[in-house]
Amino acid sequence: YGMLAAAEISRRRKLMSAADQTRLQQVIRSLGPLPTVADLKIKEAIAAMTLDKKVVAGTLHFVAAKGIGATQSLSDVTTDELKAALTAIGLR
Repeated sequence: YGMLAAAEISRRRKLMSAADQTRLQQVIRSLGPLPTVADLKIKEAIAAMTLDKKVVAGTLHFVAAKGIGATQSLSDVTTDELKAALTAIGLR
């Protein structure tokens, strides 16, 4: 789900094309069914992200996709962007 959320943020920021995002989603889903996340709350997921290993000095460093096979580190992902990406992947 983290990769799916990262791809959503990347597409919204125009770092990744919609076609590449779709390809990534298909590859992830081809590995088998993902567990349901419909019962997870966005607020709780964002709170859990503050404990992630990519948090440095209180700032979450997010790995965004720049197409297939390339990444970029982001340190300015807003709460609104996170909420939108988490909603897009099925959290409520």
